[in-house]
Amino acid sequence: MADLNNAAEVPAVQCPCCASYVELDPERAQCSCGFEFRWRGRVIDLETGPDSFYEGRYANEVYFDKRRLERPGGRLLLHFLVYGYYEAILRSVPAGGRILDIGCAGGSKLLAEWGRVTGLDLSLPTLETAASKYAWGVRANACRVEFAPASFLAIVSCFFWEHMRPPDKDLLLEKFSRWLRPGGKVVFLFDVASANPFFTWTRKDPDLFREAFIEHDGHYGLEPASAALRRFAEHGFSVCRWHAMIRSPVQDLPVLGWLEPYGRKHRWAQAVSRAGKWISNHRIPNRLYTGSLQLFDDTLGRLLPLDWSRILLVVLEKPA
Repeated sequence: MADLNNAAEVPAVQCPCCASYVELDPERAQCSCGFEFRWRGRVIDLETGPDSFYEGRYANEVYFDKRRLERPGGRLLLHFLVYGYYEAILRSVPAGGRILDIGCAGGSKLLAEWGRVTGLDLSLPTLETAASKYAWGVRANACRVEFAPASFLAIVSCFFWEHMRPPDKDLLLEKFSRWLRPGGKVVFLFDVASANPFFTWTRKDPDLFREAFIEHDGHYGLEPASAALRRFAEHGFSVCRWHAMIRSPVQDLPVLGWLEPYGRKHRWAQAVSRAGKWISNHRIPNRLYTGSLQLFDDTLGRLLPLDWSRILLVVLEKPA
């Protein structure tokens, strides 16, 4: 991991002053126009201050590494890690290339061992954690930063896309098309707007739904899975693979926790929310519950309507 990411050159980033592309390193922090980039350790800080919502909010790290893949059952365990997100990356993205991890939080050891990773996030504390694994980090709004064309072999993100409003999604897909090399991959795991019976019930109270499922986690870009797939295709990406998950009215643990505001009106919702939090905090019940849902998704869940899904995993390709 250290050799792969410490030896990597920094992908050129656009100067916000003169719009030229600048290749930076910790010893070089100035554009030819005189603009000074701020380095904070191995993080380039392009923001003016802490973000009021995201700063320090998502600090999770993924400790799973390549050594665990070599152990008995390691490959099987990878399938159940974060809904199969990292399994999709390893299957779709050749090892050793440049990868952009958007909304990277504290980073992933496995991803750092797989490629030369640039972490992009709005939170400085989490970026500093990610930069201890990755080649470097950039603190910036993804909609405002610009990398040189064809900088990356792959762009990946885990639970980032649902935070982007539709106009920003269109803007970002245009950027991704520039940043990727021909044949480059996009691997995204994200929440979608579900039409299954559970969410049909939650939407009967628009105010509670907005509080619990939109504002609580900043999910202002929720859209149905079918609409997301159409959007990717409209921007010229080939959809190589998709997997729509949590189509059942029986929901995963984060959703059970988000039900808490409904407990003000429905006692059963309060009980379900508490049970979900208890399961989340205990390893064996957590794994049994989450694994059972994923097994259902991999089998009978595929027979349910696409737009009943709550989570979508996609692998996209930029045409060569």
